[in-house]
Amino acid sequence: MSSNERIVRTQAQQVGPFSGSNNNVDIRMNGGQVVNMAKSYIECELRATITPATTDTTSAGIYDVKVAFGSANTNPAFSVGLVRNCRLSSQNQGMLEEVNRVDILKTNLNNITMSRDEKISLSVSSLAQTQNYGHQRYGLFSDLLSEGTEKSKQVVPRVKIPLSQLYGIGEQSQLDLNRTGDLNFHVELNNSIMSASIPDSNYEATQLICQKAGSASGVVPINTANLQSVDLNMKYETLDQLPFWVGQHVTFTGTQTGGGAFTTASQAITSISRAPKTGIVSLGFGSDILTTGAGESWAGLLVTPDVTGALATISIENVSLVSTELLGATPSGQVSYFTYETEQLTVSATEKLSQIFSLPPACIGYYAMFPQNNTLTSGFANPKEYRNRLDNEQENSRPVEFDSPLYYEQLRRTLINGGMRLRDINLYTDTDQFPNTSIESGSKWEMVMNAVPQTPASKILQMNISATSGNNGPASINVYKQIVKVL
Repeated sequence: MSSNERIVRTQAQQVGPFSGSNNNVDIRMNGGQVVNMAKSYIECELRATITPATTDTTSAGIYDVKVAFGSANTNPAFSVGLVRNCRLSSQNQGMLEEVNRVDILKTNLNNITMSRDEKISLSVSSLAQTQNYGHQRYGLFSDLLSEGTEKSKQVVPRVKIPLSQLYGIGEQSQLDLNRTGDLNFHVELNNSIMSASIPDSNYEATQLICQKAGSASGVVPINTANLQSVDLNMKYETLDQLPFWVGQHVTFTGTQTGGGAFTTASQAITSISRAPKTGIVSLGFGSDILTTGAGESWAGLLVTPDVTGALATISIENVSLVSTELLGATPSGQVSYFTYETEQLTVSATEKLSQIFSLPPACIGYYAMFPQNNTLTSGFANPKEYRNRLDNEQENSRPVEFDSPLYYEQLRRTLINGGMRLRDINLYTDTDQFPNTSIESGSKWEMVMNAVPQTPASKILQMNISATSGNNGPASINVYKQIVKVL
């Protein structure tokens, strides 16, 4: 923070926890100051309420929680997904912005205007969790310690939603509130679409093989008593990618000589250590794991995370605005910014769809998105092509086929005209995939967009979309009309 900046936290007028119908938040930023909106953000304090595994008799286990928006836990969860609708008004200038379903707009734009590395990096400070190279998708609700004896713990994270993700004016580095007066921020939280789960299957079999120290892979030899630690068969250069943590509940499975398969009772890891020279990792426990007698050995030993029956729910406990005030700054005069008007339609899904939209005079581009299956992703099955008309004139000399060079050229031109860049045209990578997974392993985002000229009067857009033969097109459409405003 610069010496001529001051950080100011303003609490929401409403009191949490926010859930169900209690999802409206209002925050007032006082006038008479100059604010760096690009450095300011809305902060949500989240809490995970965990039902321990049924085998966790002490209810003392530490669990990793992952968050998704919608029914599929692979959907990317950018922090802007916490806000469904947003509005910004001022004391002197009236309504500045109102964007409905900003979560859908920004989730989809983020995935084509950010590089793959930028999207993965959001896992550090937002809900966009991706797996690490240890095949773990660590969430924000736990501090997982993979070395020593100190127990991991559940935490209450604070998630930042940059104002630049919600409002066009949020990109301004200097905004003079002497001209606007007080700013009134209103956001409608997206509680209902947010879901949580406790993962139990993000492991490879080779990571789970373990044995008594000094024994062959997966083996506990005869006459073993008081076994309270095991060595993992896989070696690690560092513990950063280890898929186990202190306080994690696990069970052991394997085959007993002459006795068939077995599963031990669940118990918590109490210590983790690594031998620097060999890279061997040892897991320690507070009680005996198993015992073997004369002529009795165990083979194929696996240590398996145990989350049997464990559940998690997420709530938003508190909301505040953190702003950066610029002390002694002299802002420039006029401020221009982009914002969006939203039109939402639910239509009968047919092979060929034709729909009319009105674009305001100040509109410079439109972005049509197709939310599906109670998620934030834009797309529909079996898209073929579209061909739109603006004021009764064809926008293109031929139909635009989805995923064709012309389709991507139209994306590029529209984004440039709207002050953005096309950074990623590949399939998006599911958040359940690993950073080194082929980028072709994800799903496709489908959008229809184009730049349009500013005009003295409103413009009429006729959108014509076709699915492949015998298939239906989208059942819902959100059209975001990008407009220029001057303050």
